[in-house]
Amino acid sequence: QISASSRASRRVREKMLGASIALFALLCLPSAATESSIYSYDIVVPRSAIPGESLTISVAVSAAAAAAKTDDDDPPGSIDVVALQDNATISTASSQNVRAGNNNLLLEVPSGVSGVLQVGIVVWDSSRSTALHSTDSLVTVRSLTKVVLIQTDKPLYKPGDTVLGRVIVLKPDMTAASGNVSVHFRLKTRNVNIATFKNLALDSGVAKFELPVSPEPVLGEYVVCAEYKETSA
Repeated sequence: QISASSRASRRVREKMLGASIALFALLCLPSAATESSIYSYDIVVPRSAIPGESLTISVAVSAAAAAAKTDDDDPPGSIDVVALQDNATISTASSQNVRAGNNNLLLEVPSGVSGVLQVGIVVWDSSRSTALHSTDSLVTVRSLTKVVLIQTDKPLYKPGDTVLGRVIVLKPDMTAASGNVSVHFRLKTRNVNIATFKNLALDSGVAKFELPVSPEPVLGEYVVCAEYKETSA
């Protein structure tokens, strides 16, 4: 009689050998590692990724020092990783020299990819004839947007003061952006513009503004908003 675990292990071997696209089969199968194995695997996959960047997947391999090794305890030899979306292979990675301790694999996330990826990881024995361990994770790919920050010289102002402020715009890689910003001052309770600075040019990602406060202003809480417009290179 063949157990469900044995059937899963055999399906893994039949579907995975010699073809990276066959890694998809393991995404629906339980781990093929036996309970008696002295090796254990701690796999860490980030929950999110950025298009055009590498995703670092960590596979920690450890062995029980006090356990007696048997013929069934094959040492790990290689690791395969595949990222799928809508049943299509998006990216793959592999490591052929697995060692005890931490093993890091870089999985490239292509530019233009967004949404959820299904990432499968398979640990093989040294001959790549047996899948010792398999698991899968979901990774959400999100594009980073530019960061817009608004700063003022103090939180409270009196009639006759001058509001000194600046807008800072950063690219996703945290370098200075170029372009123009428009700044709007609004009375919060009425949601109407009190003052507007249009098309302030960014200098090294920064645009400054000054607003004199009226000697008899409408008292209350004001909101400062900024709109960024990128200029073509």
